Amino acid sequence: FGLDLDLFGGRVTSTIDVYEKLTKDLLQNAPIPTSSGFSSILINRGELENKGIELGLDISIVESDDFSFSIGGNLSHNKSKILSLGLPKSQLFYPVDPDGHFAIHHKPYYLGQQISRGNIFKHPANIFMEGQESALFYGWKTDGLVQPDEVADYPISGAQAGDIKIVDINGDGAINKLDTTIIGNPNPDFVYGFNFNIKVKNFTLSALFNGVEGNEIANGWNYTLGMAEGSNGQGGATYTRNVFPETYFNAWSPTNTSGQNPRIGYTTQNIEYMLDTIIEDGSFLRLNNITLNWELPTNNNSDRALLKYSSMNIFVTGQNLFTWTDYSGYDPEVTSFMWTGLIQGVDWN
Repeated sequence: FGLDLDLFGGRVTSTIDVYEKLTKDLLQNAPIPTSSGFSSILINRGELENKGIELGLDISIVESDDFSFSIGGNLSHNKSKILSLGLPKSQLFYPVDPDGHFAIHHKPYYLGQQISRGNIFKHPANIFMEGQESALFYGWKTDGLVQPDEVADYPISGAQAGDIKIVDINGDGAINKLDTTIIGNPNPDFVYGFNFNIKVKNFTLSALFNGVEGNEIANGWNYTLGMAEGSNGQGGATYTRNVFPETYFNAWSPTNTSGQNPRIGYTTQNIEYMLDTIIEDGSFLRLNNITLNWELPTNNNSDRALLKYSSMNIFVTGQNLFTWTDYSGYDPEVTSFMWTGLIQGVDWN
């Protein structure tokens, strides 16, 4: 359903679109018996619903021969919901409030693709669960770092003080698949943009901003640059990759028990599930483009001009000049894995 508005002789224009879309025969990574030699196969099955609204508004505030000023903007919101997967129900802990309370849900679900073929980030990041939004982040919830007085009771063999503390959600005294849950959401609350144009005689200044609000990013760099693996001093492997300064200088140690980063020597290599420590707010506002243009007076009717022209512009423009964001990675507009819908919101290489 759409509505177009044209008011005050075209000085104000607006568009409003509301939609509901049902997609059938989704591309789904379905499990199969391992006796086949494979653990899953891609098939067409299931239904996905998308509902949303898109708004656009352009206003010409001032219009004259020597001066004009106009602004415009757009805002869109989309909500996805997986209606059907055609799979049997499986047990999963699901967060029910921000205070860390969980409830057992029995819903059909499957996991997305494995992120890396190496030893780091070799697990899937997304879960596709019936009745929920698409591609939610899935893995282990954490609660700071293991302290010396917690090592004896911590349910992971060989754990040391300064390790990341994974939450035993079901309270069975073990950390395993039964403690996995939803740990984030890569889907934004809304996407927006705005622009303005100012013209003073023959000079025009225009700028375009775009932004995303409410999405989260799985920052894979926190598995590498955020882990000072170094050497554990116990004859294990030694890693010499670069790390963030705070990864080293703010690492937990017996003399720095308030350190916010894992101890030197701690590694997430071969970890089975994603940790919520790498989930970050991916909201941003970006100055996408700004252009200053000078339209030269025409000299097409001049008999003295060596070069006659009816139109000539000289301009300077800048692209991607500034981004306001709390995201610690290189670029919150993540473009990793754009070739697949089974990995979403992951920043990796």
